Amino acid sequence: MCRTGCERAWTRQAPIQYPHPLEIDRSPSCTEPQSASRGPHPVEQLMPMSAAYTIAAALLSSLILYRFLKAVSHQTRLQGQSVLVIGASDGIGRAIAHLYAKRHSNLVLVARRHAVLEQVASECTALGCADVACIALDVSVESNVVRLREEVGRSMAGVDVLVLCVGVLGVKLFEEISPADACHMADKMMSVNVLAPIFISAYFLDMLKLSKGRIIIVSSTAGVLPAPSRAVYAASKYALNGFFKSLRIEIAKNGVSITIASPGTVDTDFRSKALDATCGSTIPSRLSTKDSAPPRRKKVEPAKVTPDAAAKYIVEAADRRDREIVFPWFYKIAMIISAIWPSFTDLLAKVKYGIK
Repeated sequence: MCRTGCERAWTRQAPIQYPHPLEIDRSPSCTEPQSASRGPHPVEQLMPMSAAYTIAAALLSSLILYRFLKAVSHQTRLQGQSVLVIGASDGIGRAIAHLYAKRHSNLVLVARRHAVLEQVASECTALGCADVACIALDVSVESNVVRLREEVGRSMAGVDVLVLCVGVLGVKLFEEISPADACHMADKMMSVNVLAPIFISAYFLDMLKLSKGRIIIVSSTAGVLPAPSRAVYAASKYALNGFFKSLRIEIAKNGVSITIASPGTVDTDFRSKALDATCGSTIPSRLSTKDSAPPRRKKVEPAKVTPDAAAKYIVEAADRRDREIVFPWFYKIAMIISAIWPSFTDLLAKVKYGIK
């Protein structure tokens, strides 16, 4: 049967291919304005942000866990240390001994008064001290320090912490003291406040190197700020700080740290034991006030720090191996002002100590 030309052309034509619905071109066209083009789906935008939050949370959690485990490990290492406390009979030294006793440390307590040391030893034992020994002697005498080194060496292989909390005070204006008394006081003060710590450092440095230990120096703000009526005392503290700042550089390679603590007024009876005090003086027969001494205004007493609070500041700073600590906080501000405007600091010192 014959087919027409149109029929033959229709049979040869390729079938029409319709695109799959998912393959339809979504590009803008005349029927779809440019402003109607779509961006990424909101879910697609949230997925990268969610992943970033997850990673950040994981990193933060890891950091917190690391710091926590590090703190726990650090506190564990601080337990059961061998600690030598020079000047442990009262005040800050006594409070420091109590803190280390709570850590179950092995303590050697040193001071001049044996009966008082025994009392402190009993307190430390009650607080959990692993072992405590008392040695009564005057550390300003070199031969006594040699004997102390021998006795400590028999009970300890190394010293983890050496606490130097020794010192004597002077509370009168230098011009109020007779020349002979001033010279005698200066000799005694330098012997106790400067030479004794140097003697002890010299004989115990090898034991500190062995344990990569810590040296705690209980100094004073009189060693960093001008203090009228404390001229000789300030001289001894400046000398003390200078020695240990220099020594710190020398022994840093051995892993031994030195923390110099400079507290302000601490609520102890330290002032009543001043070398030049009229009452309770250690040398009352030698010290006399000149008749021409200028009148003094009433002193402005700042808030006093308790021995326990001072000990806590100091021991925590030593745990961190801090170089220096000055407290209370307003003394830090005074140090900054002193560097910028020293005459104003002098005025503040006059007001504090009642100097006209």
